Amino acid sequence: MKKIVVILCALCLIACIAGCACAESIHGQVMPDFTAELTDGTTVTLSELLKTKEVVVLNIFATWCGPCQEEFPEMEAVYRQYQDRMEIVALSAYEGDDMETLRRFKEIMGVTFPMGQAGADIVSNVAIPGYPTSLVIDRNGNVAYYGVGAFVNGEAFEKVVALLMGDGYTGKQLWLYTVFVADQWRELVYNAEIECRTDTSSEIINTGDTGFTFMVAEAPTEYHFRIVSVPEGYSAYENEEVVTGSESDWFQLNVYKQDR
Repeated sequence: MKKIVVILCALCLIACIAGCACAESIHGQVMPDFTAELTDGTTVTLSELLKTKEVVVLNIFATWCGPCQEEFPEMEAVYRQYQDRMEIVALSAYEGDDMETLRRFKEIMGVTFPMGQAGADIVSNVAIPGYPTSLVIDRNGNVAYYGVGAFVNGEAFEKVVALLMGDGYTGKQLWLYTVFVADQWRELVYNAEIECRTDTSSEIINTGDTGFTFMVAEAPTEYHFRIVSVPEGYSAYENEEVVTGSESDWFQLNVYKQDR
């Protein structure tokens, strides 16, 4: 089983940026236009990208950030599937990441989406409390999703961006709730069934072969999560549940492993 401490490092806030802008989250607002210099010597401009792409993902990172390194291959896999409709622009806001460092880093990561440096027009307009910070911008130029911390895997990333593609799209705001199950040894538990309940609906979701499951809401929604079934050898704690708040976040449910 995968140790939960590894996952927590990927999900949690990694580091505060010295001297970062104190702007509030722009979730749901129009993303200010920006132009960024890229490792291949060209520039990219948001307004130009939105002329041909349905979704633009702005990923703010630093080359030394471990969770950033973990999520890039996952994002790359989704990008290869949707790159005719989606663009990812990965920009470093860390002053120590010069262009040569970024060129080497991009090659090591094996990503094909654009990478470069975040300019003052981004740093001054976007709250960047830690690395990575992701903004998913819809075709209307609005920030449909804003999240601090890495997407735990490609499935979570795809769940967000796919909702912003397709004919008939008029506009959405998205919140991602990541739920995982762990035992007393901090190991993830696979194939646990979880009831996801609101005031008006209920459904069963499964942690599958990753130990994680996800819900994407189009409004900050109060979801109640509780375990209804666990694999053989585990016991769930009676009446334990977690409740979502108003921001995208991750939530842990606990079980007891009878024999290690």
